[in-house]
Amino acid sequence: MPVIFVFIALIAVMAITIAIVATRAVRLQWAAAAQELGLSIESSSFSHPRLAGTVDGFDVLVDVRGSGDNAHTRYRVTYPPVAPPFELRREGGAQRILRMLGAQDVQLGDASFDEAFLVKTDAPADLAAFLGPARRLSLLRLVAAHRSLVASESALEVTTRKVEGKAGTIEGTVRRLTATAKHLIGTATTAVLDEAIASRAAGDLGESLESVERAVSADPGDLDAQLLQADAALAAGDMNRFAAAAEALRSALPGDAEAESLRTAARERMGLTEPPPATPPTADQALTNDGAMAMFEEVFGGDRLSFESEGEFAATCRGRQVRWSGTVKSARRYDHDLDFGDGPATKAVVTVATIESDLYGNTAVDAVVALPADAGAALARGDEVTFTGTLDKADAMMRNVFVRNGRIVPG
Repeated sequence: MPVIFVFIALIAVMAITIAIVATRAVRLQWAAAAQELGLSIESSSFSHPRLAGTVDGFDVLVDVRGSGDNAHTRYRVTYPPVAPPFELRREGGAQRILRMLGAQDVQLGDASFDEAFLVKTDAPADLAAFLGPARRLSLLRLVAAHRSLVASESALEVTTRKVEGKAGTIEGTVRRLTATAKHLIGTATTAVLDEAIASRAAGDLGESLESVERAVSADPGDLDAQLLQADAALAAGDMNRFAAAAEALRSALPGDAEAESLRTAARERMGLTEPPPATPPTADQALTNDGAMAMFEEVFGGDRLSFESEGEFAATCRGRQVRWSGTVKSARRYDHDLDFGDGPATKAVVTVATIESDLYGNTAVDAVVALPADAGAALARGDEVTFTGTLDKADAMMRNVFVRNGRIVPG
């Protein structure tokens, strides 16, 4: 036999051997995931493995669709219908083109949610009422982690463009899906998280964190509550609480990129020092609205996750002086505030910009400002004001920045 044919035969044998070894390794990883999740596994030498069963009371299916270079892993979690029929997909480039061509896209009245998802339903009012703050946030976090997400009244499905070969990733993905499914069904903590998110939207970050921690205590297995706890602790600047929450999430979500990144971020942030005492801002050194736009785009824009935004803010913005103008959303007097400490003082929320995010579309940026106690009496919703102060912290999830030592000044 010519040498060339022997060489070709050896290459073929090696390729087959490598394929068999790789397939066996994948089956072992899927078997490990099945054991951790309590799922059954179907596997043979001639087909990809398939996982099926129930996790936390939900029907779960993990299988491989397609073949060769087109093979992809599908995760599907199903539950009894929870709302009028609907379908949610990420609002990407293809969906925007379809919308321009007349495809259905229902607007639910939440700018971030409407920009993130292409929404199909024949009952928009009922769907908007069903998708309260906790459910919307859970879906937004899930689509940020898995952009292939398709959600409906009875199922959640994501796909990855490969045959998954890591048990931890399979387990983490299934647990993220079942966590969102829990809140779509409704849990005892869903209403608590609704209140916590409303508090954050109003600029009361400290109160929101306390509410979320109560939810975690009531249901330690609620992954959405744990994610919100880590996010709120980070935004509040409480690195000890953030580190503890991030470590717990890493254990609960093995193989999850966000959980692992949170743990890495926690270890990095533990080395941060407190910013130096603020100095009174002056007009020539203060960051104006025009300059702030570039800052907001850098901190909140693109597809940054919350801990990435906070890290950018801490590195480049904290301690800077501002002179901003905007529209008052609310103002209240306080004697003690969980975000700003002891008063008496006024806590005002002022919309200062609108930015565009790859994940959430056009989003308002609010400044939560600590002002003198007597300032509140002169402020009403809708007023246009100019203020100075010192940047203190950022709530990336709500696109809020906190400003200490605020003063109302002439526009």
